[in-house]
Amino acid sequence: MNKLIKFTLITLLFISQLSVSAEKSTLLLSSDNESVSFDFLNVDKVTAMQFDIVGTSIKNNNKLSLKSCLSGLAKTHQGTCQINKEGNLRITIFSSSNAELVSGNIGKLKLVGNDLKINNVVMGTADLQTIKGDIVLDMHDLKAENKYK
Repeated sequence: MNKLIKFTLITLLFISQLSVSAEKSTLLLSSDNESVSFDFLNVDKVTAMQFDIVGTSIKNNNKLSLKSCLSGLAKTHQGTCQINKEGNLRITIFSSSNAELVSGNIGKLKLVGNDLKINNVVMGTADLQTIKGDIVLDMHDLKAENKYK
């Protein structure tokens, strides 16, 4: 699919979800045949977040490149993308200055799989409040489970 068309469709989906999720911070995951992209809408003053992507396509992929995993992250934030001991991809984002996470693209991965799920999403604010946001999936092969603890 043409990259411009894909970008337009993702942007339209993201905007359409704003009306549904305008009261909550939202993590948007979208995919094409080659990659998964992470976008975030911050309406709750979120400063840090963590989530897992699980599935056999991660556990069995010893060539998974994490180079661009957080490529869209603002300079106010640091983060890690690591395969944890359970074989899941854990993405952690934080700010040492407690800056609010900027809405927009966080990053992407060259990853394809029909068994992927999002688990263990945690979002927090500078005053240590846990935020219950939304997950929006723009893909047929990703599912959300255990959204927020």
